[in-house]
Amino acid sequence: MLYLNGWGVEKNVNLALENYKMAAAHGDETAMSQIGFIFMGNEEIEANPEQSFYWFNEAAKKGSDVGMYNLACCYRDGFGIEVDVEIAAEWFKKSAGLGYLDAMCELGGYYQDSLIDPDKAKMWYLKAAELGHVEAQNKLGVFYANIENDYKEAIKWYKKAMEQDSPCAYRNYAFCLWNGDGVKENKKKAMEMMQKAISLGYPNAENELKEMQQADQNRQYRDMVLDEIEPLTVELKRI
Repeated sequence: MLYLNGWGVEKNVNLALENYKMAAAHGDETAMSQIGFIFMGNEEIEANPEQSFYWFNEAAKKGSDVGMYNLACCYRDGFGIEVDVEIAAEWFKKSAGLGYLDAMCELGGYYQDSLIDPDKAKMWYLKAAELGHVEAQNKLGVFYANIENDYKEAIKWYKKAMEQDSPCAYRNYAFCLWNGDGVKENKKKAMEMMQKAISLGYPNAENELKEMQQADQNRQYRDMVLDEIEPLTVELKRI
């Protein structure tokens, strides 16, 4: 780990790889997972998907929750192996069963996206979210909003994710404020939340903020015109 990250020593990925291989030869599952990560590619070593898959598989067979999770990702993404969503889901389940939060969140997405079992999607999101997994908190909010149409509960989870500076949660909460979904409509605060999402690096948030600003300017102009027309309309009725 020291040579891999350059902690207190000069960074040397090749030397880190050799050290991990020695540890892996003695059955160290953490070392096996680290080798898998290294073969995903970095500034010193070219990506080798087949080797990455091999070492994640070795770690998974040793009972590593991290190895199981990353093996599942390989099957999901076709990294070093042909895509197989069903096998991916099985490894995510095994990893989640060992308490790995990323795997729980992935399972939520698997059950939600495939529409296999929304109740299971909610269950896995909730398990990870209650344990503080920020992505699961945001995705649980999206689930409540889009699947159950429960914006108040959605906002509850967006706010929990916002406490951990989730740019996605700030963006989603911004739209709740903008549209008045589960909360009193507040255009100004919505734009402030979108600005926060931008500062945290949410993709496309700048464009979405510009659209909000343009829509707000149009609304203000329309209101101004209507305010000018209304007295004239009253006067004409009197005539």
